Amino acid sequence: MVIKLLVLDCDGILLDSRKPIVQALRDALKSRGYRLSKRVLKELGNGPIEDVFASVGVRKDDIEEVAKRFEEGKVKRMDMVKAAPWVSVLKGVKVPKIGLTNNLSPIIRKQLRGVGIGFVHEVLGAERGESKVVRFRQILKQQGVRADEVVYVDDKPAGVALARKIGCVSVLVPGPAAWASREEALRAGADFVVQDLRGVVKIVRELD
Repeated sequence: MVIKLLVLDCDGILLDSRKPIVQALRDALKSRGYRLSKRVLKELGNGPIEDVFASVGVRKDDIEEVAKRFEEGKVKRMDMVKAAPWVSVLKGVKVPKIGLTNNLSPIIRKQLRGVGIGFVHEVLGAERGESKVVRFRQILKQQGVRADEVVYVDDKPAGVALARKIGCVSVLVPGPAAWASREEALRAGADFVVQDLRGVVKIVRELD
């Protein structure tokens, strides 16, 4: 097996952003009379934010406004975002690295620059409303690689389902910046579960 591409989830893998995101989400929901629940947090990152809000009972008439306030809240708290622990070790992986996010890519790019992460070649976000599966397949086509030549790194169990649909190697990292616990990660059935990003580097080198 030859690994030619590393695709990385952004929040929880590249960025330690849980605190500002939770604060922005709580304020956005509160603005329309909703409460932040564990279910919302569990669904967050599993699809476009509008779909997440719809799935947890936000009324159709409120979704656009809540989503707008959420994005504004994240921008307002951008200086609270940090680089995820051990993220710098990914520079040692000598293949292209692409970020895949359900956030808006301009925001993520700005956050990456703000915390000094300059080794990610491209970020594909949710601005066109496409699912991660669609965007992942676009990445494969643009990069000219097969699915079995790609490693996908996420911190949430939904990332395993995504990798299976694509046909690539899945790695879950329930590290310090992750949104899922180690127990949830182990139950998800990923190809690999590692403690932090140093483990990702080791896996890519071993597979290559």
